[in-house]
Amino acid sequence: MIAFIDLDNFKLINDRFGHNSGDLFLIQVGERLNTLQQNGEVIGRLGGDEFLVVSLNNENADISSLRERIQQQIRGEYHLGDVDLYYPGCQSWHSRSRS
Repeated sequence: MIAFIDLDNFKLINDRFGHNSGDLFLIQVGERLNTLQQNGEVIGRLGGDEFLVVSLNNENADISSLRERIQQQIRGEYHLGDVDLYYPGCQSWHSRSRS
C-alpha cells in the first residue's frame, strides 16, 4: 500500500515565517513520520512538501488506518525556532492499495 502526502498550505508557512521555519517544519514532519517505521512502513521525502509512505506490513493493510496513523503523526504543535504553530494535518490524500 502506498500513500502520497502533499502537505496542505506549506507555502503559507514559508511565506509567513520564512524559509528557515519552513525547513524546520519539514524536518520535524519527517521525524514524526519516521516513527511509523516501527509499524512496518517505509517513509521517504520526494521533494518540496511531498512525502511517500509505503506499508509493507499486511497487518496494516487498511488504507483508512494508515491515513489515520499518518494524520496523528502530522497533526499538532510545531516549534520552529521563535515560531510556534499548530498544524491541523492533511486534508487530501493520494493512495494506492492492492490485496
